[in-house]
Amino acid sequence: MEPSVSSQAESTFAALYGRYEPQIYAYCRRRFAAEVAEDVLADVFLTAWQKIDSAPAGEDSLRWLYRIAYLTASNHRRGFTRRNRLVAKLELTGIKFEPSVVDQVVVRDEIRNALTLLDGLRPAEREIIRLSVWERLSIKEISDVLSISPEAATQRLHRARKHLVRDYERKNRKRLSPAALEGGEW
Repeated sequence: MEPSVSSQAESTFAALYGRYEPQIYAYCRRRFAAEVAEDVLADVFLTAWQKIDSAPAGEDSLRWLYRIAYLTASNHRRGFTRRNRLVAKLELTGIKFEPSVVDQVVVRDEIRNALTLLDGLRPAEREIIRLSVWERLSIKEISDVLSISPEAATQRLHRARKHLVRDYERKNRKRLSPAALEGGEW
Protein backbone atom coordinates (compact mmCIF):
# COMPACT_ATOMS: atom_id res chain seq x y z
CA MET A 1 0.00 0.00 0.00
CA GLU A 2 1.41 3.38 -1.01
CA PRO A 3 1.52 6.22 1.49
CA SER A 4 -1.05 8.89 0.85
CA VAL A 5 0.17 12.12 -0.64
CA SER A 6 -1.11 15.34 0.82
CA SER A 7 -3.00 17.70 -1.40
CA GLN A 8 -0.56 20.41 -0.26
CA ALA A 9 2.39 18.38 -1.61
CA GLU A 10 0.54 17.81 -4.88
CA SER A 11 -0.28 21.50 -5.31
CA THR A 12 3.28 22.54 -4.41
CA PHE A 13 4.69 20.12 -6.96
CA ALA A 14 2.18 21.16 -9.63
CA ALA A 15 3.07 24.82 -9.06
CA LEU A 16 6.82 24.12 -9.28
CA TYR A 17 6.43 22.05 -12.42
CA GLY A 18 4.08 24.51 -14.09
CA ARG A 19 6.25 27.50 -13.35
CA TYR A 20 9.79 26.16 -13.78
CA GLU A 21 9.65 23.25 -16.21
CA PRO A 22 10.71 25.41 -19.21
CA GLN A 23 13.81 26.72 -17.43
CA ILE A 24 14.81 23.28 -16.14
CA TYR A 25 14.26 21.74 -19.58
CA ALA A 26 16.42 24.48 -21.15
CA TYR A 27 19.10 23.75 -18.54
CA CYS A 28 19.01 20.04 -19.44
CA ARG A 29 18.89 20.70 -23.18
CA ARG A 30 21.99 22.88 -23.05
CA ARG A 31 23.85 19.90 -21.64
CA PHE A 32 22.37 16.95 -23.54
CA ALA A 33 20.75 15.96 -26.82
CA ALA A 34 16.97 16.33 -26.84
CA GLU A 35 16.17 12.69 -26.05
CA VAL A 36 18.60 12.57 -23.13
CA ALA A 37 17.52 16.01 -21.90
CA GLU A 38 13.93 14.78 -21.64
CA ASP A 39 15.06 11.81 -19.55
CA VAL A 40 17.15 14.05 -17.31
CA LEU A 41 14.20 16.44 -16.95
CA ALA A 42 11.95 13.57 -15.91
CA ASP A 43 14.53 12.45 -13.33
CA VAL A 44 14.84 15.99 -11.99
CA PHE A 45 11.13 16.29 -11.38
CA LEU A 46 10.91 12.76 -10.01
CA THR A 47 13.56 13.71 -7.44
CA ALA A 48 11.74 16.98 -6.75
CA TRP A 49 8.53 15.02 -6.16
CA GLN A 50 10.32 12.65 -3.78
CA LYS A 51 11.74 15.62 -1.85
CA ILE A 52 8.74 17.91 -2.17
CA ASP A 53 8.46 18.29 1.60
CA SER A 54 11.88 19.98 1.66
CA ALA A 55 11.14 22.31 -1.28
CA PRO A 56 11.80 25.95 -0.39
CA ALA A 57 9.17 28.56 -1.06
CA GLY A 58 9.31 31.48 -3.45
CA GLU A 59 12.25 32.23 -5.72
CA ASP A 60 14.49 29.85 -3.77
CA SER A 61 12.57 26.98 -5.34
CA LEU A 62 14.12 27.61 -8.76
CA ARG A 63 17.63 27.44 -7.30
CA TRP A 64 16.59 24.24 -5.50
CA LEU A 65 15.45 22.75 -8.82
CA TYR A 66 18.68 23.88 -10.53
CA ARG A 67 20.66 22.10 -7.79
CA ILE A 68 18.66 18.92 -8.37
CA ALA A 69 19.18 19.33 -12.14
CA TYR A 70 22.93 19.80 -11.66
CA LEU A 71 23.21 16.64 -9.54
CA THR A 72 20.98 14.65 -11.91
CA ALA A 73 22.97 15.76 -14.96
CA SER A 74 26.19 14.80 -13.18
CA ASN A 75 24.78 11.34 -12.48
CA HIS A 76 23.80 10.93 -16.13
CA ARG A 77 27.27 11.98 -17.30
CA ARG A 78 28.89 9.50 -14.90
CA GLY A 79 26.60 6.82 -16.31
CA PHE A 80 27.73 7.64 -19.85
CA THR A 81 31.36 7.52 -18.73
CA ARG A 82 30.89 4.14 -17.04
CA ARG A 83 29.13 2.82 -20.12
CA ASN A 84 31.91 4.03 -22.41
CA ARG A 85 34.56 2.43 -20.18
CA LEU A 86 32.66 -0.85 -20.25
CA VAL A 87 32.37 -0.72 -24.04
CA ALA A 88 36.13 -0.08 -24.31
CA LYS A 89 36.90 -3.02 -21.99
CA LEU A 90 34.55 -5.29 -23.91
CA GLU A 91 36.18 -4.34 -27.19
CA LEU A 92 39.62 -5.16 -25.73
CA THR A 93 38.38 -8.65 -25.00
CA GLY A 94 37.11 -9.02 -28.55
CA ILE A 95 33.45 -8.44 -27.77
CA LYS A 96 32.02 -5.94 -30.23
CA PHE A 97 29.49 -3.44 -28.91
CA GLU A 98 26.81 -2.34 -31.34
CA PRO A 99 25.16 0.92 -30.28
CA SER A 100 21.40 1.18 -30.61
CA VAL A 101 19.84 3.21 -33.39
CA VAL A 102 18.81 5.83 -30.82
CA ASP A 103 22.42 6.07 -29.56
CA GLN A 104 23.66 6.48 -33.12
CA VAL A 105 21.12 9.20 -33.90
CA VAL A 106 21.89 11.10 -30.68
CA VAL A 107 25.63 10.96 -31.32
CA ARG A 108 25.22 12.06 -34.94
CA ASP A 109 22.98 14.94 -33.85
CA GLU A 110 25.50 16.05 -31.22
CA ILE A 111 28.42 15.78 -33.64
CA ARG A 112 26.56 17.68 -36.36
CA ASN A 113 25.65 20.46 -33.91
CA ALA A 114 29.21 20.65 -32.59
CA LEU A 115 30.71 20.80 -36.08
CA THR A 116 28.25 23.50 -37.14
CA LEU A 117 29.15 25.59 -34.10
CA LEU A 118 32.85 24.94 -34.63
CA ASP A 119 32.58 26.11 -38.25
CA GLY A 120 31.27 29.44 -36.95
CA LEU A 121 34.51 30.17 -35.13
CA ARG A 122 37.57 31.88 -36.58
CA PRO A 123 40.16 29.42 -37.98
CA ALA A 124 42.60 29.99 -35.10
CA GLU A 125 39.82 29.34 -32.57
CA ARG A 126 38.75 26.18 -34.40
CA GLU A 127 42.32 24.92 -34.35
CA ILE A 128 42.89 25.45 -30.64
CA ILE A 129 39.56 23.75 -29.80
CA ARG A 130 40.50 20.81 -32.03
CA LEU A 131 43.94 20.50 -30.44
CA SER A 132 42.41 20.54 -26.97
CA VAL A 133 39.33 18.40 -27.51
CA TRP A 134 40.02 16.11 -30.45
CA GLU A 135 43.75 15.68 -30.06
CA ARG A 136 43.54 15.87 -26.25
CA LEU A 137 46.68 17.95 -25.98
CA SER A 138 47.62 19.69 -22.75
CA ILE A 139 48.11 23.45 -22.61
CA LYS A 140 51.87 22.90 -22.72
CA GLU A 141 51.55 20.69 -25.80
CA ILE A 142 49.22 23.18 -27.49
CA SER A 143 51.64 26.00 -26.78
CA ASP A 144 54.45 23.94 -28.34
CA VAL A 145 52.40 23.14 -31.45
CA LEU A 146 51.35 26.76 -31.94
CA SER A 147 54.71 28.22 -30.85
CA ILE A 148 53.12 30.42 -28.21
CA SER A 149 53.51 30.65 -24.45
CA PRO A 150 51.37 28.41 -22.22
CA GLU A 151 49.69 31.56 -20.89
CA ALA A 152 48.75 32.64 -24.41
CA ALA A 153 47.47 29.14 -25.16
CA THR A 154 45.34 29.24 -22.01
CA GLN A 155 43.90 32.64 -22.94
CA ARG A 156 43.19 31.64 -26.54
CA LEU A 157 41.53 28.38 -25.50
CA HIS A 158 39.42 30.22 -22.93
CA ARG A 159 38.37 32.81 -25.52
CA ALA A 160 37.55 30.14 -28.12
CA ARG A 161 35.44 28.21 -25.61
CA LYS A 162 33.67 31.41 -24.61
CA HIS A 163 32.81 32.11 -28.26
CA LEU A 164 31.63 28.53 -28.72
CA VAL A 165 29.35 28.81 -25.68
CA ARG A 166 28.04 32.17 -26.88
CA ASP A 167 27.19 30.70 -30.29
CA TYR A 168 25.60 27.65 -28.68
CA GLU A 169 23.42 29.83 -26.47
CA ARG A 170 22.40 32.01 -29.44
CA LYS A 171 21.42 28.95 -31.44
CA ASN A 172 19.39 27.46 -28.60
CA ARG A 173 17.73 30.73 -27.63
CA LYS A 174 15.94 30.65 -30.99
CA ARG A 175 14.28 27.39 -29.97
CA LEU A 176 12.73 28.83 -26.80
CA SER A 177 9.59 30.90 -26.65
CA PRO A 178 9.96 34.58 -25.73
CA ALA A 179 8.16 33.88 -22.43
CA ALA A 180 10.57 31.06 -21.60
CA LEU A 181 13.53 33.33 -22.29
CA GLU A 182 12.16 35.76 -19.71
CA GLY A 183 11.57 32.98 -17.20
CA GLY A 184 7.85 32.77 -17.74
CA GLU A 185 5.59 29.95 -18.80
CA TRP A 186 5.09 28.70 -22.35
